[in-house]
Formats: sequence, structure tokens, C-alpha cells
Amino acid sequence: YMLRRALAGQVCTPSPALASIPFDLAFLLLMGVRLLFSVPVQLKANWIFRLTEGASPGEYLAGVRKFVILLGVLPLVLLPAPLYATVWGASAALRHSVLVLLVALLALETVLWSFPKIPFTCSMLPGKADLKVRFGVYFVLLTTLSLVLGLIDYLMMLSAGAFLCLAGMGVVGYGFVVRARNRHESEGWRFLFE
Repeated sequence: YMLRRALAGQVCTPSPALASIPFDLAFLLLMGVRLLFSVPVQLKANWIFRLTEGASPGEYLAGVRKFVILLGVLPLVLLPAPLYATVWGASAALRHSVLVLLVALLALETVLWSFPKIPFTCSMLPGKADLKVRFGVYFVLLTTLSLVLGLIDYLMMLSAGAFLCLAGMGVVGYGFVVRARNRHESEGWRFLFE
């Protein structure tokens, strides 16, 4: 009974640990999507993309981005928002959701920055990456980043001024990333199929 009351009190008040959970989920989701995109579904069918590739790679990747945002990022942000509003209040829930959305969009841009493939169409060479080392490094980096973002999120929920300042910087930063991505995608690179 006492443990239940203590946990209920912790859940009902925002904390850095609770605020970091959606960031962990976003990072895991986007890394999983990136890994799945590299796995061929029907390798023999990639000739269709080779023959019909007429647009710039940026146009294809824009479709991939829209797909991931629509079916991955937005549900991660919007589905728990009513629960956050009920438990933490509407203002804190809105601030939290905005930060999660900005971080997820920036993480998506990072994940797809050096992805020169059409999802599910390329051969995959097993053993090419040393996943044991990469997993450890990614785990430490993303856990640390998630905790830092949880602390920033907690501070933003407490102060409207901090929220406006940091959210404004996040939007401007995302604008710079999108602009750099558009410039990168217009440089004339081609997709890899092997």
C-alpha cells in the first residue's frame, strides 16, 4: 500500500527520470527503423527501383521521412499526450510533447543523414559492422543523452520562459538541419543498391 502511494506520487509529478522515457523510446524506434530499412525484403525486386529511379534521391527520402513521421514519431508524441495532460497538467504536457517532437525529428534527420539506400531494396552483408562495440557505444551515448534531455524537459515543464527559449532554439536548429539536408541531397549523389 505504501509503495503504491509513493509510486503514484512520483508518477503524478514530473521528474527527469519520467520525462526521459519518451526520448529512450524515440531513439530505440528510430534506430530500429534504420536497421529494418537496411534489411532486404525481396532482393530480386530492386530492379524496379533501378529502372524507374528518375527523381532525385531527396524526393524518395522525403517519402521515407513522411512515412516514419506519420507512423512512428507522431503516435509516440500524440498518444500519451492526454495521459500527460491528466497527470501533469495541460501546460506541462504540451511543453513535454513539443520537446519530444523536436528531439524525435532531429534524431530522424540524424538517422537518415547518411542513408544512401531505398528502404528494403539493398543487399545486406552480414558481419560488416561490429555490432558488439557499436551497441555498447550507442547504449552509453543514448542513455546519457536521454537523461540530459529528461532534465532539460523537466526544467522546461517548470518554467515557461525556459520552454520558449529552448523550444525556439530547437525550431531554429531543426530549420538549419533541414536546410543542410536539402543542400546535401541536392549534390547529385545516387542510391546504392548493392
